[in-house]
Amino acid sequence: MKKVILISIVFLFSLKSYSQFWKNNEKIKLFNLEFKAKEVNGQKGFFGSEDRYYSPVLNPLIEKQSYEFLNNVGTFRKNVGTAETRNLFDLSSLNGNFKHLNQIDFEYYQNKGFDKMISKNPDLIDNSEFLELKNKIFNEPDPYEKKKILFQDKYRDFRLKLVSTRYELNPKNFKLSKEKVSKFTAELKAKVDSTLIANNVQSSGNVRAYLNKLADETTSVSGVYYSVSMNNDYVGVVKSYIENNIESIKESANGSSSENRFSQQLMKFIEWPNAVINSSLVAIQLEGNIENNKVNISEISTALESRFAIPKAKAIEVAASIEITFEKHETIRFNNDFNSVYIIRYFSSDEFNELKQL
Repeated sequence: MKKVILISIVFLFSLKSYSQFWKNNEKIKLFNLEFKAKEVNGQKGFFGSEDRYYSPVLNPLIEKQSYEFLNNVGTFRKNVGTAETRNLFDLSSLNGNFKHLNQIDFEYYQNKGFDKMISKNPDLIDNSEFLELKNKIFNEPDPYEKKKILFQDKYRDFRLKLVSTRYELNPKNFKLSKEKVSKFTAELKAKVDSTLIANNVQSSGNVRAYLNKLADETTSVSGVYYSVSMNNDYVGVVKSYIENNIESIKESANGSSSENRFSQQLMKFIEWPNAVINSSLVAIQLEGNIENNKVNISEISTALESRFAIPKAKAIEVAASIEITFEKHETIRFNNDFNSVYIIRYFSSDEFNELKQL
């Protein structure tokens, strides 16, 4: 009874906080720029799924690579106020034997996951390698052996798609204001100025204006707001399995081998009074692009020679340096820095909280 009361207090506090958040337009900071929720998702707060209980906006935001941020859904935290996550259902993405989680995953994959995968990728119906994988998994009785098949290198792309069916991903694109885009073009313009100086070119106002305009016209920056939640079908399998096998899970949690890791983590979640499973999250990612077809040596050198009386040989040399500067900026700032996804906040649901009563 005491545990239920403590859980209720935490969730009531979270619900009270919910109404407070809506009184002000929430905001985050990314790349030294401030983003208000209204301009990102059209709401006053950073919300996504219908899960009621949530963390404060994380500060700083949690940076994850774009290929791995989904795995944060299904982790758990010791309480709603901490950003530190602990392994739980994310163990599905690791190549290891995790007793009970293997059974949960492959019950879901065989009953729902493969069908969802085909629904999103209809061409798989005629893919011989995919059909081979599916048949091997359906015909293998042992869950761990199924997982070893799934984690074979040749099935990597299929595995990533199958594991991702456990999530519902809802991306929403948004535009950045000219003021924010100018921050990124300002960096590029400063690099262009440095390039001119390094090439001993007198950076007159006219030359600078031409190259600044080129930076503005060829650079675009936009954003994506992600709302990610655990698939309802998967949650249903999880709850049903755990409710029917809780005594076996408790027994496994007392074991010392690595295969008991999932059971141990699950029992920590159940026993820690304020622990919450991250059943959903919202995140942000920026995307940048430079139209390289408009930034080429021929056009730039011609403009420098004809419009600004720079000798042809020097104009070609400078144009080549300018092209490299644009390419490096796109690679370093856009392709590398913007490859990360930044988690804004986590949510937890009643579905998982009910497991604490077992």
